[in-house]
Amino acid sequence: MVSYLKDLKGIGLQVLIALFFLAGNLYAQNSADEAFQRGVECVNKGMEKEAIVELTMAIALKPYNAEAYYQRAVAYQVLSYEEGGNIDLAVADFTKAIEINPNHADAYFNRGLAYQSKGDIEWAISDYSKVLEIDPKYAEAYSERAEIYYLRHEYEKAWEDVHKLKELGREIDFGSLEDLKRESGRQE
Repeated sequence: MVSYLKDLKGIGLQVLIALFFLAGNLYAQNSADEAFQRGVECVNKGMEKEAIVELTMAIALKPYNAEAYYQRAVAYQVLSYEEGGNIDLAVADFTKAIEINPNHADAYFNRGLAYQSKGDIEWAISDYSKVLEIDPKYAEAYSERAEIYYLRHEYEKAWEDVHKLKELGREIDFGSLEDLKRESGRQE
């Protein structure tokens, strides 16, 4: 009987330890989710620096949250455009979001925008094309890619994307369709 009680006492200690770690993990999970929500709210309110702090905390507590990396990348991206921040930080976080969730079309699209702003046009085209593999109705990707093709004088490819936009009921968002018509020598 004494031996049985010793075994039971050891099991009880193991259960207590397991409960302690479980409670710690649940607290970290809740804290990560709360920090993520605060970070998203900050992004939506245009408080990018505060968003970066909150989302960094969320990532530290829950490092496989693709959406936390994506949202932090958006904050870095806005800062780079508005305050001359480092766009490479945005690219790195978009890339991490994509590594975690390879079908994250918004991450590919925004990374494409970041590459385009850096002048890495081939990478931008590649990302816009990947967006369209994931979601063939992602009109903004057609528009951005059409603009690049237009600027590179690849008019046939630009027209293909313009036609896809029209099939989706959208118009081109860049410059002027009239410029494309004039420079390509085509009307449609």
